[in-house]
Amino acid sequence: MLDRLLHRSVVLNLDGESYRLRAHQAATDTLRRTATGTPRPLQ
Repeated sequence: MLDRLLHRSVVLNLDGESYRLRAHQAATDTLRRTATGTPRPLQ
């Protein structure tokens, strides 16, 4: 059934930063700053 639906479809490859990953990293950095008292994210 999927073959019938997808045989004329176009595949789009999206490259770039994920919004979910960006939000997760921001939350992790905030938590790290709160827990350790560091002013900047660790690198």
